[in-house]
Amino acid sequence: MKEIERKFYVDISYIDFNSLDCKFIAQSYLSKTEDQEVRIRKTRLTNNREKYYLQVKTGVGEVRKEESIEIKHSTYRVLKWQIKERPLIKSRYNIEYKGKIIELDVFIDDILPPVVEIEFDSVEEMNNFNYPKWFGKQCKETNYDFFIKINNWDGN
Repeated sequence: MKEIERKFYVDISYIDFNSLDCKFIAQSYLSKTEDQEVRIRKTRLTNNREKYYLQVKTGVGEVRKEESIEIKHSTYRVLKWQIKERPLIKSRYNIEYKGKIIELDVFIDDILPPVVEIEFDSVEEMNNFNYPKWFGKQCKETNYDFFIKINNWDGN
């Protein structure tokens, strides 16, 4: 599936978190090359049900290919065992805006700023979208970049 998205830094001081659903996400990276990342993800939904995924993202920039398959908990555990670094953990809140879902990620690590992601059906739609005024500077860092930061790791 093609993923077309933009990411921005955001000031969360005005957000009423009590009115938003939240899910917790822990993700770790199995492999990363210049244009492909392979990761595992555990998602805990608001009803405390957990789901596990193996995800592959290919490409760079705002338009990439993303493949995601749900895996069993036992498979997740085997894959997680191979990863020495600690996972990137975040709370994700969904905010509806102009027919789109804004995904607000708040990381448990204080060194990582909160970010929002918004996905589009086309590059044209992304370029012509009227973004909310509370969006800050566009974020060019990927979640993999954040993973490296929290692990003080150079990726090799």
